[in-house]
Amino acid sequence: MKTARRIALLASSGLGLALAACQPHYDGLEIRYINGVGEFSADGITIKEGQALAVEVTPLSDNRYEDYEKFDLVELESFNPGILVVSPSTDVDRFVFIGVSTGKTAVDVTINGGDVDTIEATVEAQSAGGR
Repeated sequence: MKTARRIALLASSGLGLALAACQPHYDGLEIRYINGVGEFSADGITIKEGQALAVEVTPLSDNRYEDYEKFDLVELESFNPGILVVSPSTDVDRFVFIGVSTGKTAVDVTINGGDVDTIEATVEAQSAGGR
């Protein structure tokens, strides 16, 4: 009887490992501009001091069998709100970036409570015309 029970436990743990292997694995953010002035690139985000940029983000998975779902919670948080404020919207996966003062900082990307990425952020001085 012990042998049968041990085999059943091993079979169920193998199933747990197979299910865990099909979870999304973070591969970046798809960013859709809603309103404002700023730029996202491979180098990070660049925004002018005094400007705001509203975006919608969608996490991308590198697991071709499992994508993120609408209920997966994406959070963005500035390392230095004195340079860049990142404010969540009342709509899911929407954020507003506000350039507070010139400088460099970073934005922490968290999905479902786990840190997955850090995005470099630069706030540039406004040009002579104030724009």
